[in-house]
Amino acid sequence: MAKRDLRAALNKSQANIASTLGAPDRFASAAKTLESQPTGFHDAAAPIENVLVSSSPKSPDEPYEVEVPPSEVQVNPYNARRIYRQDRVLARAQSIAALGQQNACLATVRNGQYVLADGEYRLRACKHLKKPTIRLRVLPGLTDAELYKHSYDANEEREAQSPLDDAFAWKQLLDDGIYPSEAALEPVVNKSAPTINKTIQLLKLPGSITELIKQSSDPSKFSLSALYELVLYMNAAGPEGEKDALALAERLGREEIGRKEITEARQKISEPKQRKTKETPRQYKIPMKDGEGTGSAGFIKEFNSGKVAFEITILDAKEREKLMDELRERFKAQ
Repeated sequence: MAKRDLRAALNKSQANIASTLGAPDRFASAAKTLESQPTGFHDAAAPIENVLVSSSPKSPDEPYEVEVPPSEVQVNPYNARRIYRQDRVLARAQSIAALGQQNACLATVRNGQYVLADGEYRLRACKHLKKPTIRLRVLPGLTDAELYKHSYDANEEREAQSPLDDAFAWKQLLDDGIYPSEAALEPVVNKSAPTINKTIQLLKLPGSITELIKQSSDPSKFSLSALYELVLYMNAAGPEGEKDALALAERLGREEIGRKEITEARQKISEPKQRKTKETPRQYKIPMKDGEGTGSAGFIKEFNSGKVAFEITILDAKEREKLMDELRERFKAQ
């Protein structure tokens, strides 16, 4: 059905509901229509209750639109976005309250339940507003992989998810066997397998750091390269380094530092300054002058590094002054 025809059908259905408001069977027609249209996902799916407005697809596989209570919509189990900011939910709610729901959420049907593919911010906003209905565009028969792909692509067009979002989502996709390997996930997210692997490594960060990112007003401030350096920092520092790593993460969130500074901090603990090897010098004793006693008047030490150390005791003031003049002249000392 063309988009214009679909909108006309939806408006007609809404007008019919308004004209029969208060009648005991005012939703019977919509429910009957839904029962006669298979979802195309499960052969024996249970009928969906409380459908308030429905457009009628020409075939079981054709997309259609419905309006249903938000409470009857399940979130995407393979959502690309895992971190939702409350300020964004409130902003979306304000927009919907003022302008209405401009775009239908994408969904599919599983076991008689609507499951989101994209639009959780809109769903949360409608629940916040206690809206009686939310509009869905239903794509029958979506697989788990397609649920993720619709979510990922939609986010990339609007506002890409953070690296931590990707880490949670990609690990689940691999753990659940939706994609057998990082290489299989490459074309889906348009990222290389090493980048996917590096992203998943972010889940090794301590809970204190991942929670800091989740609570941030803008998780995208935490870039993949900087967060991966924090992973390497924790690998070098061990569990006792969590406090310092968290402090680095906090500064990263305030945009006071970047990847470079975290790298430098990691290098300081993973490559400590080597202690200087103690040199063994060649030592030459300076004997006492006749009449000044026995023993040594001092020494001269020569080191392989090029250093020369000299120490002598001269009791005679004139002799001492003469030597000092010679040394100052020899080395042009000022």
